[in-house]
Amino acid sequence: MPELELDRAAVDRVRGAARGPAADGVLPLPSAAATSDVLAVGEATHGSSEFFRTRAAIVRQMVQDHGVRLVALEASAAATVDLDRTLGCGPTEAQIVDALGGLGYWTWNVREMLEFLAWIASWNARHPVSDRVRVVGVDPNGAGSALARLRRSPPGGRAAVAALDRLAPLAERDGKLLARDRDLPGLIEAATGVREALLAHECGVSSAGAASGDELARAALLDCRVLLTGLELETDMRRRGLHPGAREGLRDQRMADLLTLHRAADGQGRAPVVLLAHNVHISREVPVDARYRPLGAILADELGDRYYALAQLFGRGEFLAKSVIAPSLQRRPRRRRVTLMAGLPLVEHVLDRVDGDAYVLDLRQHAGWTAKALSRHSTARAYGAQVVPVVYRTSVTHIDPGRAYDGIVYHRKISSSTLLPRPPRAARRRRPGTSDLS
Repeated sequence: MPELELDRAAVDRVRGAARGPAADGVLPLPSAAATSDVLAVGEATHGSSEFFRTRAAIVRQMVQDHGVRLVALEASAAATVDLDRTLGCGPTEAQIVDALGGLGYWTWNVREMLEFLAWIASWNARHPVSDRVRVVGVDPNGAGSALARLRRSPPGGRAAVAALDRLAPLAERDGKLLARDRDLPGLIEAATGVREALLAHECGVSSAGAASGDELARAALLDCRVLLTGLELETDMRRRGLHPGAREGLRDQRMADLLTLHRAADGQGRAPVVLLAHNVHISREVPVDARYRPLGAILADELGDRYYALAQLFGRGEFLAKSVIAPSLQRRPRRRRVTLMAGLPLVEHVLDRVDGDAYVLDLRQHAGWTAKALSRHSTARAYGAQVVPVVYRTSVTHIDPGRAYDGIVYHRKISSSTLLPRPPRAARRRRPGTSDLS
């Protein structure tokens, strides 16, 4: 049959381009990925041990061999500030666990992430401050902890304090911003005033020759910018009649803005960055819905071939996810099992017929027939932190892998990541900036 012959041709193309792990078990990093300005490493689903460990191994390679000192997570930009500070202070494992809990999102609160962050903390302890690895968030949701920090430590300068007083109608609870629709324009104006006052204050301190450049003011400026982005997203999301695709696209645009902000503030110019986010977010395009423009498309427009999107796909196994039915009432996510079901036009059917438990496919290097062969299979698995019970097993995302990604890591089988113990209820109440983001 023609379809069977097409599959055979695609398998042969992939087999010739696939590269398995080295003798030490580490997958090779495509040369274009290693030299990119932003290397985005995705995952087909949250809650998988293999996806976490592969991303951690890639970050270690990029840090040790390619000068990466900034790792960006699809996590709350405000809440990740405390995590980053913890990793620079020689933390114990318990302190890293506590900081992870502060992200307020169960997908990060796993043993694999703890081990990865412990490696970063160890690197930071062995290197000077100028050579430390910073971990930042790019998700504008959960900006409440930035507001809480600004109020606990009011920024320097009368103008900034006066502008901060105008944010009085804005409240936060568990990391979420609470504001009435009618107050949002004035709150954005007030937050903009705080930012401008802090910028003026920082310029004044720098011109006075202060050695540190007033680190507290810089931290406050970062919090202010994160808060402003969160308020702008709140305004966007409350627009009536907004299509879900366009709504998600607004979040991706804000994530791109925050990544640009972190890169500019990193102090190392255009040093390379590793971005860890879901496959859908890092893709260069999602052609099925023109109303949704992913983060990867925005970065590709800015950086061209200096952006490299490395997706991770899988064949079968287990992962963690909550149900879309009342997820906030569920204490823990459950294991979800999937098989590579026949009858679905998945690109994974092609990838699974290549030998090896895991391998890398560089579509940038093999941009001709290999990418075109994969493009004939325009669906792939993509699960989020929540799934629809039962029917999730046949859920697919319409995407052209040959155009959406620069490379693919394929895992024949995945297993569930290991959740860390939940902190005591009293500790959860004390910790600022927590939220259950989607």
